[in-house]
Amino acid sequence: MGSTNGDLIRAWRDQEAPLLPLLHAFHERDGFLSDEALREIADGLSIPIAELYGTVTFYHHLSRVPSGREAPRVCTGPICCLNGANELLEALRKDGATSMPCSGRCDQPVPVLIADRTLVGTSADGLRAQPSPLPPDNPAVANGDVEECLFASIREPGRATIDGYVSTGGYEGLRRALDMLPEQVVEQVAASPYGPKTESTING
Repeated sequence: MGSTNGDLIRAWRDQEAPLLPLLHAFHERDGFLSDEALREIADGLSIPIAELYGTVTFYHHLSRVPSGREAPRVCTGPICCLNGANELLEALRKDGATSMPCSGRCDQPVPVLIADRTLVGTSADGLRAQPSPLPPDNPAVANGDVEECLFASIREPGRATIDGYVSTGGYEGLRRALDMLPEQVVEQVAASPYGPKTESTING
């Protein structure tokens, strides 16, 4: 027998930041997020229902219609609409297609999400699985003028996987923080040039 709504809520509500994992648990179990599920989640986590709806409708991978997780969801953001998203949506209606918020693939219109797969194309018969493109090399890095930070390891093979992320230093900051006292974490953040400016850091 599968987990009940109460089982899922009890399993997650005492965890740190439980909302998104709990929404995913309901979504994967039911194939969508029902009104009943959202009411129970709101009650279980003491979250206003309006705030919960705002969260659910923000994320493109969460469906609000029955069987929506397995049916095509077509991005209808502005860029995609300019590239025929509405026409693609109508062509896929026979498969239960619905629209979804922008999924961040504006460089490759039109993304269509089916379960955990993202397909890209401008026609129903032209949809293909296509990974997100990597950013081009920064010429200033090659010249030695700047040090690349955010994208330093993004082009490494396998970087899109958890193992690849960890192999290039992913989660190292988290590991260090877990070995520190709360006061030390605060001091570390405050001492960072990008951290909050406190009286002690302003005065040196």
